[in-house]
Amino acid sequence: MGQARVYLKQGQTDRARAAVDALQPLAPLDPRLLQLRAECALACDAYSDAVSLFERALTQSDQATLWAGKGAALRALNRQRQAAACFQRARALCPEETLYHRKAAECLLTAGQPHDALDELSVNSSNAEALRLIAMVQFEMGLEKASFESALKSVQRDPQGNSLRLARRLAKTPHDIAEINKICAPLVSNSAIPAPVLAASISPDRPDLAQRTLAEIEEKVTLPATPADQKAAFHHVIFRHYDFIDAREVARQHLVQFHKFQCINTPYRRSQDSALFTVLKRLRFTALPLSKSSVLPIFVTGLPGSGRSYACELLQSAAKPATARPLHLIEAVMNRFMRQLRQSGSRDVSRDDLMALQSELRSGLLQAANGSEIVIDSAMLNFRWSGLIHAALPEARIVHIKSDKMRTGWAMYAGSHDNKNLGCTHDLNDLRAYQAHSRQLMQHWEELSGGSIVSISGDALLRSSGQSARAMVEVCQLKWSRNCTSAPTARRSDWYRYADLLAPLRDMPDTKDANTPM
Repeated sequence: MGQARVYLKQGQTDRARAAVDALQPLAPLDPRLLQLRAECALACDAYSDAVSLFERALTQSDQATLWAGKGAALRALNRQRQAAACFQRARALCPEETLYHRKAAECLLTAGQPHDALDELSVNSSNAEALRLIAMVQFEMGLEKASFESALKSVQRDPQGNSLRLARRLAKTPHDIAEINKICAPLVSNSAIPAPVLAASISPDRPDLAQRTLAEIEEKVTLPATPADQKAAFHHVIFRHYDFIDAREVARQHLVQFHKFQCINTPYRRSQDSALFTVLKRLRFTALPLSKSSVLPIFVTGLPGSGRSYACELLQSAAKPATARPLHLIEAVMNRFMRQLRQSGSRDVSRDDLMALQSELRSGLLQAANGSEIVIDSAMLNFRWSGLIHAALPEARIVHIKSDKMRTGWAMYAGSHDNKNLGCTHDLNDLRAYQAHSRQLMQHWEELSGGSIVSISGDALLRSSGQSARAMVEVCQLKWSRNCTSAPTARRSDWYRYADLLAPLRDMPDTKDANTPM
């Protein structure tokens, strides 16, 4: 049994399974063997088999590790509420293991239950990781000030890259930035600080901090012992620094190296995105009739660099006290819905399918609204589901922000370290294909919706006349007021400085007849 576990840890799943199968006849109900078989199934993505095996093991022994394993398998199947219940049972059996608290909270948050997630994390909120998750949950609930304070507490207890990055993302005022820098300054003087901290410490508003850490990073990036994921982070930090001071050639070299190491860390299969876009465009359905809903959902989508962030700020200022934030539940619900469609093998989405989808979405949105009449989802990649969301939620306002392909392409390629769901960004040919197919899909959804899904130019939103901004607010059934956020200064066209590097993106057709291969 020990050898089987060694094989499993080494990633030799077939040999581990063979070793377990050889022992199984000797003790068919041994929970340890059943657990090993379940873990082998997990390693092979056979999640349903893993759930069954963990359940059999639990009939023999009520152990925390078995409940946690079952929770992991259910989570992979996007059965988040059931997964949370499993992690909660594991926590009850082993209260000193803080990981179970966090896993349960993550499942509840993904399931659209931020209040329950916060309650779960509050059981043990003394460690840094729990505080970081609390900050994320509070942000999901629209409690921006509280979320920033929790993020700062997380950094103070255990300064790791994820906590620093979250705190910087949540910072809204110069005072917030000063609080972060107060923590960062003493850290960078320590030569033994972890790589993620170095990567998170550089910020354009603190060039002195950048200079103090840059030499350390440039030294570490050349060391053979530095792992590929850290080298990727280092190269991107160095790129940001030289890009900021307009040393383009050096910046370009490090950006290329960043993507080289990211390709090693996160291999991307273009065929998976291709299959998803193809399936979505082939679906056949009839939208449900408008019915009463207690919440007005507004979905704002758009690729990085399109102007989506400003659109969200504008709508948020018009919809106060509602806040715009990415809702994880939409991604979870739609992935589960698409998995069920693929398993059925049908292109037809029935009325019953849409009614079930409507019920699940409305339930999650009601909790996300937290008492408000309006909820604004700012998840950029929800454009993929726009047609289905419109069909299930005819009351929803769906706005897709679009922009020049070179501008969005550069935003994705230069900043893709933050876009973990966009594996296409590490190769310009993959990126070009993804952009082309996303445009085709949005044109398809717009035509299918009969005008209920609206695309708006991000560049037009920034015009001083404010006509497009006012039109977007009205489309979302909101009222323009003096509270509405004014347009920011015109965006800098950074991509022109790297035009030769981005040459593959120029070949992407702009029309709906684009046939860029995926």
